[in-house]
Amino acid sequence: MAETKNGTRILWGAGSSRTMRANWMLQELELPYEHRPIRSRTGETLTPTESAAVRASVGAGIIWNSPFGPLRFDYAFPLLKQSYDRVQQFRFGGGTKF
Repeated sequence: MAETKNGTRILWGAGSSRTMRANWMLQELELPYEHRPIRSRTGETLTPTESAAVRASVGAGIIWNSPFGPLRFDYAFPLLKQSYDRVQQFRFGGGTKF
């Protein structure tokens, strides 16, 4: 929850149970507030490090059906990246899908 310069609170969210509780609390306490939905990938929700820059990578992965369950090994190499991107060349995972 944020607050504007005039003291009005801004309740961000799309009506989940968490925002409904905050909405109820603000109404009960008779505090001024605005409800603003969060839309995907708008200027309101982008962080400074996010951008529309193109990224590309190449790689390969192996999934092994082991006695302990499926295990996954992935290796990738970035071709196009930004200076602030975190590179993860190797990834290991395990478990089943839902």
